[in-house]
Amino acid sequence: TEIEIYNYFKKQILVTYNDSNGILNLKTFSFDPNVAYKLNNLLITQSENFANELNQNIFKKQLEFVNQQVKIQLNKVEKASRNLIEFQRINSVLDPKNEGLLSSNFISALETELVKLKVELANLKRKFVSDKEPEILEISNEILELSEQINLERKEIVGPNGKNLNLKILKASDLENELKFAIDLYKAAITTAETTRVDSLQQQRFIYIISIPQ
Repeated sequence: TEIEIYNYFKKQILVTYNDSNGILNLKTFSFDPNVAYKLNNLLITQSENFANELNQNIFKKQLEFVNQQVKIQLNKVEKASRNLIEFQRINSVLDPKNEGLLSSNFISALETELVKLKVELANLKRKFVSDKEPEILEISNEILELSEQINLERKEIVGPNGKNLNLKILKASDLENELKFAIDLYKAAITTAETTRVDSLQQQRFIYIISIPQ
């Protein structure tokens, strides 16, 4: 039976391990020295092949896993990048924040001009008795037109019928953060892959024949 065969060969083999140097000693016994020699050689060959193949398989699987993670994170980066580019294309804007800043600066300039006109109007009203004076009417019309323009510019920034920059800024910020986060994860995956590769190489164990069977 298989058990009997196993027990027989078990008696023909002695394996000892040296903790201090990590050396395995393999001894085989037989009534025929030639048989013992061949059995010793066979066991060494099989053990060497098994250990080395096992190491390679483990190393390969570890690399396959981390490389797969790198690919997954790269796909996420590409997807986040496409989403941002598509958002920019649909809204015909590369940087809503910058556009919003420019619009805000423009409105601020208009408001500054409006303040100057109001001060000028106040001075004219102190100068003239009637509000129907041409100078007063002209400044008043300029103030009215400028006020309307400022309101239109504000609606253009935040209104649903205008550029609606507030929502666009929020959406763009979300997409940019998603892209940044995806890039960070991709970088981390690359670092992990390289660390795993180095660690796997360092942790591999091989069987080397120090002394051939005698």
